[in-house]
Amino acid sequence: MGAQAFRDMARQFIETNPSVHRNLRWYGHSLPDFLRATPPYAGQPWLHELALFEWTISLAFDAADERPMNFEEIAALEPSRWPELTFRFHPSVQRLSLRTNAASLRMSADAEEPLPPVAQEAKYTQWMLWRKDLIVMFRSLSPEEAWVWDSARSGENFTQLCEGLCQWVSEEETPGRLAGMVRAWADDLLICAIAAPSG
Repeated sequence: MGAQAFRDMARQFIETNPSVHRNLRWYGHSLPDFLRATPPYAGQPWLHELALFEWTISLAFDAADERPMNFEEIAALEPSRWPELTFRFHPSVQRLSLRTNAASLRMSADAEEPLPPVAQEAKYTQWMLWRKDLIVMFRSLSPEEAWVWDSARSGENFTQLCEGLCQWVSEEETPGRLAGMVRAWADDLLICAIAAPSG
């Protein structure tokens, strides 16, 4: 935007969105919606998505902490219990759908590199953000992992996740593909608890 354009935008936002919080931390929560709906910013969708991405990073950073499980703990579970295995994930995990290259703009700014040209794709890219130690991590998700992740977070078990994965891979491949995702989640410190019937 440039420094002056940012100051003008911030002044307009403040004038139209008086604070209702005692803590300044929460004041910016409506900035993404402001940028999406207010001319001339509404015609620049990357501004809305940049603000949304930045706000989501803050949510991930400030989330509660919880001890993650390592993969060895998960792998130690009896194989007979895996079909009904469910997962509980770290409180910091956030999900986003973005059409612009807001994440690339943010990464370039962090690295103090020249910003890439703004771009908007025809389809949304799915993103996951989380805090690993004291650093907010983020990465894009393939369509199948996005579906698996959202379904696992909603409580579906290993068998149900395998059945859903058949949209993308053969039935024979699904257990191995899903186990690989679980391994990656554990390595990224995303899984905090598992549950499976003891019988």
